[in-house]
Amino acid sequence: MGTNLTNKSLACLQLGRTIKQKILRRMSNNNSQKSTINVIGSNNDAKVNQYNISIYANDVLSIPNEIREGIVDALENELVHSELNIFLCYPNKLQDKHFDSCIKNLKTELIKIDAVVYEGGGKQSLPETESLYTHIAELDFIKKKCDSIIIFVLDELTLSQITLISYYKVTKDIKKLDLIVIFNDKIKNLDKFFSLGVIQYCDDNSIKIFDITDIENEKIENIIRRIRNKKLISKDKGLLGG
Repeated sequence: MGTNLTNKSLACLQLGRTIKQKILRRMSNNNSQKSTINVIGSNNDAKVNQYNISIYANDVLSIPNEIREGIVDALENELVHSELNIFLCYPNKLQDKHFDSCIKNLKTELIKIDAVVYEGGGKQSLPETESLYTHIAELDFIKKKCDSIIIFVLDELTLSQITLISYYKVTKDIKKLDLIVIFNDKIKNLDKFFSLGVIQYCDDNSIKIFDITDIENEKIENIIRRIRNKKLISKDKGLLGG
């Protein structure tokens, strides 16, 4: 085995040494943490992973920036193995060049982070779905494969999608799935059934809502950052998940 270390290996090694030093120091203190685990019943298997890490601000700041950046890079690129699957919904017919440009720019940015983009609204056949009904197939895909949904709610079709998908997500308690809704003033003011119904429903259930004026070209990074952060902490597939 060679003696040369890559930047990622060096970063992980430094992180491991720092954590080990702090754990040993904390274990020697009177207020060290103890855990007791009881498994009741026969033929039961229990697997417990516990990490007690106490790294004070001064110690963290003592780590060189290059090492800290290497640690972040190692965590993101080596420990997150699953694909980033995005379900993108928007009107089949876009009559506004601004909306069309916004959607195209978003697709470009998603590709840059190696996201796999699937399009809803019957625009393509979705993998791992069996239903002949398009709206049911979309729900099957969402449950089995999707990490984030982005819906441009700009017409009756996308209003129908957000009504169905948001209700499905909330009632089925699909926590790992992130839902991002983008709307315009025309839709918001179309009817109280929507403004006080589905849009308020999304807001009340922690579904992220953007006004399309807030995500012009220079603001698309807000969506990209949210998608990446949600993936890192998602319950089932992310770095900090199970």
